[in-house]
Amino acid sequence: MLTIATVRCCVAGSGYSRTVESRLVPVNALIALWSSGGSYPEVLRECGYHVAGVEVPVRVDDGTVVIDVVMFHPGRNVVLAAEAKSGANVDLRQADRYGRLRADAVIQEASISVSTGGDLRVQPLYCCSAENVHRVKLGLARAGLECPVLAFDNEAINHHGAPFLDETLTDAFAEPVPVEDSPPRIISVDRESPDHMFDDLGRKGRGCCAQ
Repeated sequence: MLTIATVRCCVAGSGYSRTVESRLVPVNALIALWSSGGSYPEVLRECGYHVAGVEVPVRVDDGTVVIDVVMFHPGRNVVLAAEAKSGANVDLRQADRYGRLRADAVIQEASISVSTGGDLRVQPLYCCSAENVHRVKLGLARAGLECPVLAFDNEAINHHGAPFLDETLTDAFAEPVPVEDSPPRIISVDRESPDHMFDDLGRKGRGCCAQ
């Protein structure tokens, strides 16, 4: 799991390059909605959310789901459990497990400190490129998961699917959120990246990887 400190380091060291591998656009766009250095609309930060972890494994009763990005609102006790789709196919078993996540389990595995009393809520969230959103929605319907979907392209961020549990987010994404370009490169490699990309990062001494 990448901790919040590591993600902050990735943001600080990214230089906000616009060279983002296409399949990594959704995860970078989502994190940029929290912190982008001013190069991307920081809607989630403005709504009070922060990134608590990346690639967080959480147990459900029949297995484990690895949450791509966990975000938390400390005032509302809402956890966003986000799956950043690199393609158009939805893993039905994975989507079913997202729908059965318990907020307390995500809180524990992401090492989130809760300081506000009241019920904890977890919101599954899928993110994808705009060109894949139709197929992603079909896949989620097949899995029986009703959740919001954020679709990204180089012009806007659009909300599809179910409303957010947090009405502030539903309002924030009620209209397309305009963007001027692709998101900055924050996560530059992941488990599917070829070996030479890791070697390049080692030589440059910068960048970060979703482990």
